[in-house]
Amino acid sequence: MTGEVSRPPPAKRQKKPGTTGASSLGDDLLHEIFLRLPSLATLVRAAHTCRSWRRAVASCRAFRRRFRATHPAPHLGLYSFQASAAPPAAFPSFAPTRFSGKDQAAAVRGGDFFLTSLEERSDGAHGWEIHDCRGGYVLLGNGDQKTMCVINPLAPRSRRFFQFSYKDMIEGHRGIPVLHKACLLLSSEEDEDPFSFRVVRIANHESRVRVKVFSSDTQEWSLYPWVHLREGPPAGSGPGSTSWLLRTNMQVNGFVYWIYTTQRRMVTLDTATMSFSVDELPICRDDSTFSIGETSNGESCILYAFNDFRVRVLLREINTDGVQKWVLGKSEQLETELHRVLGKQVMKYCYGLQVVAVRDGFAYLGTLNKLENTEHCVGPSSWILSLSLETMKLQDTLFERMSRSCFLPICHVMAFYLTWQLWFFFALEYGNT
Repeated sequence: MTGEVSRPPPAKRQKKPGTTGASSLGDDLLHEIFLRLPSLATLVRAAHTCRSWRRAVASCRAFRRRFRATHPAPHLGLYSFQASAAPPAAFPSFAPTRFSGKDQAAAVRGGDFFLTSLEERSDGAHGWEIHDCRGGYVLLGNGDQKTMCVINPLAPRSRRFFQFSYKDMIEGHRGIPVLHKACLLLSSEEDEDPFSFRVVRIANHESRVRVKVFSSDTQEWSLYPWVHLREGPPAGSGPGSTSWLLRTNMQVNGFVYWIYTTQRRMVTLDTATMSFSVDELPICRDDSTFSIGETSNGESCILYAFNDFRVRVLLREINTDGVQKWVLGKSEQLETELHRVLGKQVMKYCYGLQVVAVRDGFAYLGTLNKLENTEHCVGPSSWILSLSLETMKLQDTLFERMSRSCFLPICHVMAFYLTWQLWFFFALEYGNT
């Protein structure tokens, strides 16, 4: 028709390209991206983006191994318990570290590091005393001396209660044996059950020791017979002496150590065979303290601290004759480092450093001062310092000790691989997607 304007044909609608979302990324690419994340806490947070990301992380053992190798276990805080307090505290105290990343801080906020979940147990009215802290687990004993508990503060639903009886441990004794604090044993084998553990407790009397072991697999205790040691109580201990072993235990690579009061020897328990031996300590000086632990790559080591602020690291090596010996690894004077970290306050602590513990390549050192009319001891305003055994430098993170407590460092759940898996299991299985 004249005057009509012809309209152009409608444009063909272009097909939109396929939507590319987070779930479409391949596992290999995801793994390479995730390896660049700063911490395990950040990884868990990222894995919750979608189900495919969570599956990519949880199902690949090789990736988890690579991530663990490149991400050292960060330290989350310190537990302390003052057994001599009157009245005794109901729970151990926890002092969180100062975090550089918000994800680690969020992990602590989301956990139960103050162990409040134990209040739900109606028969736990006597309070809880800390026995050991290892691989992200805390081992506690109730004040009734009958109930024990293993709990992962990052996954408090994983807590396990079990009963303990000391009566059978003192059968066949003469006098009153000394019952020592329990030790927590975790497996380091990747294929084993990350939920399984053992608890070891020893008693000593005169020149004899015996051990009792709890297995989470069988839910039973196994009692071993009394063993006579070739080196009994030190000379001058008196007949029937029982208090010749210090009531502290040190553990590394399947061996648990109890130190003689003279600090010249130590009782060693091989937890693979449950056999005892007595070993000489490489250094015995009145002006030193020490602890046995492990380097960042898992090697056994002893760290000594002396009153002149010098520290020495000894490593366990096999000589040309095939005999294991402790040899000097590193020696460092820390006075300059102390001035850098503490500033003018260092003048208050003129009596050296006390080794509190050695864990995962770090030593925890307490400053020593002089209290009124007392011997050298850790005072109310002392500090706990963290020393890297790799660099021999003090970390900037400090913990102020408010009482004469014995601090135990709590290792991040990454400190031991199976515990890394345990927290990861709870974080992925019970977290929100």
